[in-house]
Amino acid sequence: MARERADSFISRFLFRGSKEREQEAVDVDVEPTPSAESATDHKLVWATNGERSVRELVERNLNGPNALVVTGYQDFLSAMSIILRVRPSIVSEPPETIRIIFGTNTDNQGRLEGSGRGLSEEARDYFLETRGLSLRSLDELRAVLAYDAIASGAISLRIFDSDLARERFGRTHAMLHAKLFISDAGALAGSANFSVGGLRRNLEYVDDLQAFPDLATSRLAVAEDFWTLGTDWTEQALEILRALLRPVSAEEALARTVHEMTSFSPWRVSGDGAAGRPPLPFQTDLVYEASGTAYEHGFAFVEAPTGAGKTDIGKHLATVLPTMHSSRRSQTWE
Repeated sequence: MARERADSFISRFLFRGSKEREQEAVDVDVEPTPSAESATDHKLVWATNGERSVRELVERNLNGPNALVVTGYQDFLSAMSIILRVRPSIVSEPPETIRIIFGTNTDNQGRLEGSGRGLSEEARDYFLETRGLSLRSLDELRAVLAYDAIASGAISLRIFDSDLARERFGRTHAMLHAKLFISDAGALAGSANFSVGGLRRNLEYVDDLQAFPDLATSRLAVAEDFWTLGTDWTEQALEILRALLRPVSAEEALARTVHEMTSFSPWRVSGDGAAGRPPLPFQTDLVYEASGTAYEHGFAFVEAPTGAGKTDIGKHLATVLPTMHSSRRSQTWE
């Protein structure tokens, strides 16, 4: 019953009859709406990431020809990882197979507000931090594979330019906030940004207008209009990926691997700790190794000679495992 009421509520706005349209002012632009007959022949489809996945609808459009994405949230690495998972052979596709215009990056909006710099420069600096490019997940590492596709133009990138918007509309706009996914496979409009969060994690609302050609055509026109409000962002995107792809020697790569394998701070004990005295270096290493083994397999055996302080090792390990278990549990719930 709740779903039927929702359908009826939405239909009252999307499927207005001709008499209502005749009463509207002539000089007001009214979005094309399906006729009453088409409303009965077709079903409006939407996704919320609740009962139906937004990702499924978006991936259908990304696989279609002439894909154009308008996204308010500038999440470059996330967007590239999505494309490469959906279209792994994008590098061999013709130019502008997928076009994306980014709006603003809400993660750095507050920090950069009032800087007086353009969005293109701000987005570049956001990713190119003092320690280089930081990745939030291994999935984003896939984004480096987009380098050739961006260089060839198969993935074409633009970023919103407020000066172009001022010329077009006669006033300043703070950001481009629209979310549209257009291709020959269909037209989507809603709240979801082109990011892992928007497509998978958040509760969103996205309309699928494939069954309503007039509405889909109007969405396409708006998306193309937004595309003209962007400036090319190819070189900045390639610079970001080059920072991640910096060549290193075999020695440096090995040293970095060893460092990362032994420097996870929650597993490395120091100070007095639970044993009442600082752990010796070999005890610290055994606690670290046992923590990693317990994390991977759920248990660990610690073997050491008599007098090596296995009791102290156990006490130190007991301070690590509860924290690790809590972290692992919260990740599972998320």
